[in-house]
Amino acid sequence: MIVFDRCCGLIHQLNPTARYIWERCDGTATVADIAPHLAEAFGVDPQTAAADVVTLIEQLHTLELLAPQDSRVRPVECEL
Repeated sequence: MIVFDRCCGLIHQLNPTARYIWERCDGTATVADIAPHLAEAFGVDPQTAAADVVTLIEQLHTLELLAPQDSRVRPVECEL
């Protein structure tokens, strides 16, 4: 899966694990919701799955590819 960041003009290629997590980041699912399904789908232990979900979500927030759920935080403006 490819994610295009229009603000920065960057393309991010997600591996299968990252894609699985990305597809479940719908604004309502929590780490606790996603991790057990990830563990089952990829045959890893639940602790590893939870750590992977947290790590990816942190990376996506840092790259500003996921918006914070806190509505008080304003999204970054894109310059086109």
